[in-house]
Amino acid sequence: VTQRLLSVVPQIENKVKTIYFPANCTELSHKPGKNLRKEFEIPENSRVISVVGRIRPVKGQRILLQSFSELLSEFPDLILLIAYRDTSENEPEMTALRKDINLLILKDNVRLIPEREDILQIMEFSDLGIVSSVESEVICRVAMEFFSVATPVVAFPTGCLPEIIRHEENGMQAKNKTPEALDLEIRNVISNRQLLD
Repeated sequence: VTQRLLSVVPQIENKVKTIYFPANCTELSHKPGKNLRKEFEIPENSRVISVVGRIRPVKGQRILLQSFSELLSEFPDLILLIAYRDTSENEPEMTALRKDINLLILKDNVRLIPEREDILQIMEFSDLGIVSSVESEVICRVAMEFFSVATPVVAFPTGCLPEIIRHEENGMQAKNKTPEALDLEIRNVISNRQLLD
């Protein structure tokens, strides 16, 4: 982001400071204290992917559901956690999301998780974090939070994400913002134990 700014306004180079916001993980044990598998009724052998954020069209959860539906044909035990905040049950976005879950027959494999205090533990518990945003993401704090708990990320090339996702190092970046491109990169990670570790 800094480099793009300086390419447009080079005369401010000595006046620009990059402040990296902290990822405070001192409270994390790297072994969640709660039994999240039991709480969310996740079988022991199931892999878990998660997306965290408001339920909004720009966040791409409905695109993720289309990808997830395709993934289940090869990985039927896969579980998707959708942790959300600032979204009431009667908002159109939530209604549309629930409708998609039903239409795509995903109810057994998707868990909707309203805002809670232990969100970093859920992110740490997940095998893979997804950032399916199709717009915005100026700083994408959620990707950094996944990184802070050593969870790899698959993301769309939105906002700053191409600058913070190092392909095949800390995650994978979909080539474009389609369900098929997201499906491909999630598949690449969950079928390769080395990439998950």
